[in-house]
Amino acid sequence: VYIACGISGSVQHFAGMKTSGLIVAVNTDPEANITKNCDYYIVSDLFEIVPILTKQIKEIAGEDHDGPILEIENLSISFFTRAGEIPAVMDFDCIVQPGEAMGLVGESGCGKSTLLRLVAGLLTPSEGRIELLGHDVVDDVESVHRLIGYMPQRFGLYEDLSVQENLRFFGSAYGLDARRLRLRMEWAFVEFGLGKWRDHAAGRLPGGYKQRLAMAAALLHDA
Repeated sequence: VYIACGISGSVQHFAGMKTSGLIVAVNTDPEANITKNCDYYIVSDLFEIVPILTKQIKEIAGEDHDGPILEIENLSISFFTRAGEIPAVMDFDCIVQPGEAMGLVGESGCGKSTLLRLVAGLLTPSEGRIELLGHDVVDDVESVHRLIGYMPQRFGLYEDLSVQENLRFFGSAYGLDARRLRLRMEWAFVEFGLGKWRDHAAGRLPGGYKQRLAMAAALLHDA
């Protein structure tokens, strides 16, 4: 399920993607008309979107997974600095059922990004349990990484490597075989307009193309 929100270029891009997944474009601009190739297009105030979006996703995506999509229990993590122990997430509990849409809201520094990195298996919790699509994120992190794509706010790819070298590296890390990786890289070059940049170092790309590359890497293993 791909969800594009706002009136930025990301919505325009998602609206033109050719993918096997469900595409939902969410826009607050009543004059906007970018429904091409979208399964659903919602014009609404952001605070009214979640119940509408949840209903539509349930209808088209179904509930194939038996049990919660995400289950977090007593999750905590602390970082240690010279000043001492700094708790980042404390005793967090959460259950997300199939078809539900969830958002994290909080002030800067409250632990939202840390929580997402924990769920993605990029950090190990100090305490607690995370289960994603039936897999324990700590004990079975490789299976989790094959099922999800994570795109951080900051550019997190290898700046010294070229665009195609980055895609090849992440595709190999996802476990794609040579044929599948070649096909998915060609898909990324076309869908994200990266073809002309394939031999350029990622760190020297324009800002918008860095974001495109990061999104392509996050979606590279999608069937």
